[in-house]
Formats: sequence, C-alpha cells, structure tokens
Amino acid sequence: MSFSLDKQNGKKCFMMSARNLWIICGDTPQYWTWSSHRKSRFDEVAVLLNVCWLHIGGKIDTRLLSPSTLYRTYLVFTFTVEAYGFAHLTVEVIVGLVGTEATTKNMFLHSQELMDDDQYPKQRSDGWWEIELGEVFCEGGEDGELEMTCLASEGTQWKRGLIVQGIEIRP
Repeated sequence: MSFSLDKQNGKKCFMMSARNLWIICGDTPQYWTWSSHRKSRFDEVAVLLNVCWLHIGGKIDTRLLSPSTLYRTYLVFTFTVEAYGFAHLTVEVIVGLVGTEATTKNMFLHSQELMDDDQYPKQRSDGWWEIELGEVFCEGGEDGELEMTCLASEGTQWKRGLIVQGIEIRP
C-alpha cells in the first residue's frame, strides 16, 4: 500500500496495490498472472488472462483515514493490446463501511472514445485509467473498515487483458 498527503488539504490518501486486494481466482495461473509494469508504483500488477466472472475488492481500516473527510475510491487499471470482453460490459461497484448500507452503481470499464459521462473511465495524468467506485464520509475515531468491490457477473462473456494496479482512496 502507498501513502501520500493531498497537496491541497493535507488529508491522507492511500493506494492499495493489486496484491492487497482480493481478486477472485487471482492466484490461479490459468486465469490471472502477476507481473511488473513500467508505469506502476508497485512491484506487481494483476493481469487478467481469461475469466467470465470478474470480482475485485478491498478493505481498509477507517482509523487510517483522515477524520471528518469525504473520501472517493477508484479502481486504477489499464488494458493489454489483446484485451477483449469489455466493450459493452457494465460492472457493479459497491462502497461502504462494513456493517452499514453500501452505495451501489453500474459503471463501464471501457469506452471506445473518451466520454464525459460519469459512468465511463477517465484517463489519469500517469497514463492509467480509473473508475469511481463510490464515496464515503469518514467521521473519525470509529473502529471499522471501508469496503470497496467491483463485480462483473455476466458469466457468458469471456474477458481478457485487464491490468489492475490497485484501488485508490483519496479525499
């Protein structure tokens, strides 16, 4: 996991590496592989080889986050040249504090062109893409966990070529 401070407000930012996430079948070599990527801030990224079911998520202790802060969470990813199965695929994204009601929405991981719609990925200045998973207000002082999930359960559509760097949590 990497840590930084927001330059504008001094609040804590975190990036959870793909290794810190749970990726369904992530340790099964016929579905995912782990490799280095020259633009990643981490030693390894997860590279999707071939799956129908996509389920990626993570948790972070809320005591690590800045109190009285609204946080947004983002899945940070890119694609290989051989990627397929994402053109019209919607993913369900879920964010919330464990034990409370979570927010759920549908997003697209891929777009044929740059779209301004909030349902489509945005390209970052570092060359990676991101989709907003959701937001949560961190009161501060409470014990708990922030949980983030990205799920594509369309079991008949094969997917390949997604490269996951991690999930970013920023104010």
